[in-house]
Amino acid sequence: MKVLGNSTILNTDTLNLFDVNEAACRAVELVSSGYSRDDVCSTLGCTLQELDELLSKLSEPRSYFPRESQLHDRKRLVLMVSRDCNMRCRYCYAGHGIYGTELPSMTPESAVAIARACVEKIGGPDFYMFFGGEPTMNIAAIGRVFDALGGDNAPQLFGIVTNGTFSRKEIQHLLETHKMTLTFSIDGPQDIHDFLRPYSDGRGSFNTALDNLRWAQQFTRVGVEATFTPDHIKRGYSLVDLIEFFHSIGIDGPHIVPVAPKNGYRGFEPDILIREYRQAIDYCLQSFVEGRPHWYTLLVNILGAFADGRKREYLCPAGVSTLCVDSNGDLYPCFMFVGAAEFLLGNIFHLDKSDFEKRRDTFIRAARKSNRSNCSSCWASNICGGCMGSAFWATGCLTDNDPAWCELQRQTIAYAAQRLAKLHSDQAAWQCFVDTLTKATNDVE
Repeated sequence: MKVLGNSTILNTDTLNLFDVNEAACRAVELVSSGYSRDDVCSTLGCTLQELDELLSKLSEPRSYFPRESQLHDRKRLVLMVSRDCNMRCRYCYAGHGIYGTELPSMTPESAVAIARACVEKIGGPDFYMFFGGEPTMNIAAIGRVFDALGGDNAPQLFGIVTNGTFSRKEIQHLLETHKMTLTFSIDGPQDIHDFLRPYSDGRGSFNTALDNLRWAQQFTRVGVEATFTPDHIKRGYSLVDLIEFFHSIGIDGPHIVPVAPKNGYRGFEPDILIREYRQAIDYCLQSFVEGRPHWYTLLVNILGAFADGRKREYLCPAGVSTLCVDSNGDLYPCFMFVGAAEFLLGNIFHLDKSDFEKRRDTFIRAARKSNRSNCSSCWASNICGGCMGSAFWATGCLTDNDPAWCELQRQTIAYAAQRLAKLHSDQAAWQCFVDTLTKATNDVE
């Protein structure tokens, strides 16, 4: 049990929330601190029966939400089709597509050979994601893989993560099949986006990216991934401002992540980021109540944990349900580890299956929260999420957590839980919130 504030209790095992009085919170605090039942009753002036009834209530398999899991563990294979990029983002961790190693992009023939070898040797995924560099600089390879795996009749889904500067003529036929989704990297309104994500010659990329996003929306499902940086704050953009901006261009669930401090780019001061996330929680919860959901994926992931009651066993999907294959066939747990020799799982063209499984299992053990430093003793570990790559680059150790990220997760989860408990006291508002949340969670999937 975890007491949050003076009126909210989270059962960290069942992931149920309870809105209670201060006396109940104090009782749980004392029990959690090792007080005997008799000592708790003596301290609070209650009877053993009253205490037992309270503890029994807090252990009930009840929930604020309908407990129908919305989650599906899709197997994802990331294909690094391009080792080149036409942009020079200020916070880029990938060396503008080079990842510290000089490799060519996939040819159409090698891309098909890699995809087929993956299906044969490690099993086909549910979702193919084309990545880079800028993957749309190699549309020929993407198109050949798509056709080779069945095209519009393929059972799998396909997606491209793009900076949005592609040629419409080259990509339109892929989008018209309705099996190819697009995720645009856009960091907000024009001035901040152009500052953070310029072309290699220094020109801004915003107008092209936004025009292509609006064009693509007529063909397929379009999403946005945004990197939130201290430069946003300097230029007057809050996290709420970003959520509102993306809603204005038809994106209701942007994936917004704080920048990973790497290659000289500095991250946030923790208190600033916590403030931004709290303000975003207030804003988004109110929008859910009003039936006009403005949200971002981190908040919905937290709410989803409460909704389906399923514990998050791993820090992230890397190595577990996600694998990445480089342009030469090298396999990694995730694109965040491409080029890092210590995380190489093997090469798909001459794969030692036993060695591959051994290396992958080692990584998966590190991703399991019960094996990670501080997770086993943290009340939020069954709910939180993170990034194995960011944690490793922040700490230098695969099983260590980034303390700043952990604190952000605890603060965000605790604040969201307390706001939910308060919201639950208004039956009409709560029903509207749950209805909107259910739809939003389904849309994420």
